[in-house]
Amino acid sequence: MFNFTFFSKLFLTISLVLLEEINYKLSIEDHTLRTFRRAIGFSQCIKEDIIPLLLNVKDEKLIDATVRILVNLTVPVECLLPMEMMSRTDVGRHTIFELNKLLVQSKEAFTDSKATKAVLDYMKSILEKEGKLSVEQCDGINNCLLLLRNILHIPEPVRGNHGGGHHGTSMQNQIVWNLFTQSVDKLLIHLMSCPQRAYWGVTMVQVIALMYKDQHVGTLQKLLSIWFESSISESSDDMNPTRLRQRSALETRARC
Repeated sequence: MFNFTFFSKLFLTISLVLLEEINYKLSIEDHTLRTFRRAIGFSQCIKEDIIPLLLNVKDEKLIDATVRILVNLTVPVECLLPMEMMSRTDVGRHTIFELNKLLVQSKEAFTDSKATKAVLDYMKSILEKEGKLSVEQCDGINNCLLLLRNILHIPEPVRGNHGGGHHGTSMQNQIVWNLFTQSVDKLLIHLMSCPQRAYWGVTMVQVIALMYKDQHVGTLQKLLSIWFESSISESSDDMNPTRLRQRSALETRARC
């Protein structure tokens, strides 16, 4: 007889072991060539495996391990390599190119609103727990903020050399817009008021600085219109009084 519970637990255990192994290999990889993370980029592992895992698993340990891997994989290249020395050789320049390509793949994956929502939902689930947050839970929130910081810090690819299907909107603006429509501002305010805010205070400030960097009122208003038009086309039921109040509030925020 098929035992769904047993196989579900077995899947979670195996997945967690594999994720921890990936994290371990990232920590001990060659610090000059970074071959392991380059292999991850070459295999499209972030888009094909890691992001789908983040979107679909419900187990907190699995989500935490997935977030930690993504934090590791989105570390800026200048923090991984001695850039000046590596730029002097063909091998070094190729290494830098491949690592930057991995970062762009990561940023592109997070233009999907479901990816940012999964990260925010995980933070909210931690904050909704009763009692004082444990050190592990505080680390979990900080890791989510580190991931958002790293994603927002990744430079945009040169236009014309990298295709995109976001109505001419830059990946950065798309991600920032997704975050605001998912009430990241309310979440950040909540985090500011938490007794344990010292754990993530610096990271949160970095996230806020990157979210507002180079943002213009006109761009935000354009994104606002695009999002509400798509919302209307997806479901006419969404245009209820509550939705209209949210729209008014967001339009006001975009003008500020």
